Amino acid sequence: MTNRFLVVGGLLLAALSGLPLLSTGALSQSKPADAAETAEDTTEEALSREDMSAAPFPPGRYAGVVKQVCTECHMGQVVTDLRYNHEEAVRYYKVMVGSDVESEQAKQVIEYLSTTLGR
Repeated sequence: MTNRFLVVGGLLLAALSGLPLLSTGALSQSKPADAAETAEDTTEEALSREDMSAAPFPPGRYAGVVKQVCTECHMGQVVTDLRYNHEEAVRYYKVMVGSDVESEQAKQVIEYLSTTLGR
């Protein structure tokens, strides 16, 4: 029973840490089986390293920009605890940053808030 507990615990730990369960062999190098997996892989490839590792912000397009802008004044969790529709994202950007919502930075922040952290 102890061995079973260790195996299950190890698998859970590997899954939570993002470690691959298969590191060698044909299975770990096979191509995705369906279109959903392919779309997900393409999305991840399109994200920059900064967008993938902008913790505590969930990975997403422009996550790095949002982290840079928002954490100048707030801890990341203040932003990530909320969910935003487009109008709310625009309003928050205007209030918090106080600059033109037509700027490239504003468009990126608003897109991230209303999609990755959207409702």
